Amino acid sequence: MISITIPILWVIFHSLKYAWILQNVLCMTLCVMVLKILRFSSYKVCTLMLCIYFCVDIILVLITPHFTKDGKSVMGEVATGGNEDLFDKQSFMEEFAAGRKHVDFNPLVFQVMDIGFDPLGACTKHIMGLGLGDVVLPGLLLSYCHAFDLMTNKKGLYYCISLITYGLGLLLVEIAIMHLEIHQPALLYIVPAILIPPIVLAWFRKELSFLWHGFKFIGRFRKQEIDTIELTASTANIQPTEIHEKYV
Repeated sequence: MISITIPILWVIFHSLKYAWILQNVLCMTLCVMVLKILRFSSYKVCTLMLCIYFCVDIILVLITPHFTKDGKSVMGEVATGGNEDLFDKQSFMEEFAAGRKHVDFNPLVFQVMDIGFDPLGACTKHIMGLGLGDVVLPGLLLSYCHAFDLMTNKKGLYYCISLITYGLGLLLVEIAIMHLEIHQPALLYIVPAILIPPIVLAWFRKELSFLWHGFKFIGRFRKQEIDTIELTASTANIQPTEIHEKYV
């Protein structure tokens, strides 16, 4: 019922000034659904996927403006529904004078209104957008780290590290946009921030092979370990079920 109600409410109220809040709820539910469906079994696959989209994001945001007639990026035009100029900065006064209440954007973008420290912030609203890919793709890595922690009894170590670094990556994106004042590919900052720390931590803890190759590698290693222990304990008074309960 909720999955039907939210889209209907957005269609009805999307022209209102604060409809971006409802749009963010819609985007959030979509991200959660995708993350529940998709799973990756190794850090290697996560790294390959993020690196591919890292390159694609840079090309679509920073390189395509050099090949378009109006100098706009393909990603920016798609994400903002052709309203890239209005997405950057909208004046409440100009909207009021022009009789506009709201500018419709692509519903597949998180929107955040930021007045910031601008003295004229009461008259001008800055709209910061975050594409669903910038949430879902890192979310797949977070999901893998969480599953890895559960499988190896790490008590959320790798998940917490990746979650914190993802937040730092988003902060870097915001700082870059504020200082450079041009659109930035979010994955340019998020991917290095979220990929490197877990690898460094796993290397330091001598768990890089387990993290990199994933669940099948861990399963084979545990099976070999159990077989070795069973062979060693074959002459002792140890039941095989006790070994399986300990290592499985």
